[in-house]
Amino acid sequence: MEYTCRCGKISSMNEITYREEAREIEAGVTEYRFCFSWDAEKARADSDVLHISMLHPAFSCRNRWNPLSGPSRKLDAIWRNTVRETKLSTGAPVVCIFNTDDRNTYTVAVSEILKSVKVNAGPNEGGGVECVISIPMAQFHEAKEYVLRIRIDTRSIPYYEALDDVRAWWEDVNGIVPMPVPEQARLPMYSSWYAYHYAILDSVIEEACRQAKALGLEGIIVDDGWQIEQAAQGYAYCGDWEIMRSKFPDMKAHVARVHEMGMKYMMWFSVPYVGIYSKNYDRFKGKYLGGIRSNAQVLDPRYQDVRVFLADIYERFAREYDLDGLKLDFIDEFAIPTGDTVKPEMDYTCVQEAVSALLTEVKDRLIAFKPDFMIEFRQNYTGPGMRRFGNMFRVGDCPCDGYSNHIGIADIRLLAGNSAVHSDMVIWNSEEPVEDSALQLLDCLFGVLQYSVRIEEQDEAHLRMSAFWIGFMKAHRRLLLESKFIPEEPQNMYPLITVQDGTEALSCVYARDRVVTIPDGVRHFYVANATRCDYVLLRSHVKRDMRITVRNCMGERLSQRNLHAEQGINCIDVPVAGLLECVMES
Repeated sequence: MEYTCRCGKISSMNEITYREEAREIEAGVTEYRFCFSWDAEKARADSDVLHISMLHPAFSCRNRWNPLSGPSRKLDAIWRNTVRETKLSTGAPVVCIFNTDDRNTYTVAVSEILKSVKVNAGPNEGGGVECVISIPMAQFHEAKEYVLRIRIDTRSIPYYEALDDVRAWWEDVNGIVPMPVPEQARLPMYSSWYAYHYAILDSVIEEACRQAKALGLEGIIVDDGWQIEQAAQGYAYCGDWEIMRSKFPDMKAHVARVHEMGMKYMMWFSVPYVGIYSKNYDRFKGKYLGGIRSNAQVLDPRYQDVRVFLADIYERFAREYDLDGLKLDFIDEFAIPTGDTVKPEMDYTCVQEAVSALLTEVKDRLIAFKPDFMIEFRQNYTGPGMRRFGNMFRVGDCPCDGYSNHIGIADIRLLAGNSAVHSDMVIWNSEEPVEDSALQLLDCLFGVLQYSVRIEEQDEAHLRMSAFWIGFMKAHRRLLLESKFIPEEPQNMYPLITVQDGTEALSCVYARDRVVTIPDGVRHFYVANATRCDYVLLRSHVKRDMRITVRNCMGERLSQRNLHAEQGINCIDVPVAGLLECVMES
């Protein structure tokens, strides 16, 4: 590998010195360790940026994945790429370049998961792949030295294995101990948000919980609205966090009634916001990161009293109302303001380090109260560092958009290890065909379902369909959520995803006429049909006898028979959003 180091606007490398070490972790995997040092007494402009540039031969490079790439996995020229910064509360510093066979060709990961960093990789105009790592110097303040590790993986292995190895490497070099995941975090839940928005009352939530429990859902997330009357108030009153007694006159008794139904109870908070009409707004003047969004300011966590204020609120709510979890929203709003100055009253100079301190305090207090406490974070603050503080990572908001749920779940899972990955809250028009609604549930098959449909408005077919697929997800959650995860063709938005645990496997096909191959050594194989086709194309490497059962989207058994599968492709009738179950007999 060729590389160069430079610091923008500092003309001489005498200003910043470095030494570099390289070690081969295994064949095809090398870790580079850069030790930088500089004279902290010399002024450094806020615009100074440390750059490391690397060049690698472009062999079989076709597609590009990173956690912030969205729907485009195109391998653009490096000078055309739009690169977003990563930090503790946004994304993760990794780029994976892979070929058309889903095999890794060049994966670059950076050890810096806390501070702001940009990792850009793509072809240059000389037949090589260039990678540029950029780190703003303003965030170092009084620091005099810095150690950065860069991991390069050129092994021809499945891209998802290369990314999982990066996840393990981050845990090792950063000492990450992921927050434990209780069983309840892997069970499907009901969310109040899309169903009711701000129109929630204790009686509404309790009735929704009774109906949700009957469908097989095991918890409730009470979202925004419990602390304000109506949507027009937005975030203007956030920061006081007082329960609206006209909606919840006795919150403790209300939560107890939900617990009696066998449902877990979680509540929503927008962590950084203090509204301009809140009682606490004046209390924190001079301790905001700047800018007003939706009539609220963003708190600056570099002040100890800010962190204590927030941690006190969450612990008080958890203990006073016997909560089982919190949905902590808008963590990604914590950002370095333009023209930032460090003040003597701050006990942290780096915003992201302060965010880490805040979340550490919050997590420690909450698991001291309940060891199996749940904390949910949302895309894009689902990176490796956040796994210390949360055990539920949810897809970003995508109402009525199963496509984004399908992609988002796969994207998060690639780096999430054993953390629970949740869908965004599923919502549909209750008058649409039941098969269309069922396709949305199949888009969430490899994550933990969050359901936000008004259950009382559903007809019998929608209720039966929901109960069937929710029951299936619960019964097979070990296979779906904790076994080997094989998401094919990220560049085509994962048209086929397979999970396998020993002799049991499941595939869900999302693209028309996509062939599903029976995995080797499998005795029990499920295929879910998440397409508009009314058949499944099943490939067998050998002739074999199997017992097959076909069900529609409501779980009704349409047929059960013995099948002598030919070597090659076998076409089997399976309805839209239906399920094929195969038990191998030979």
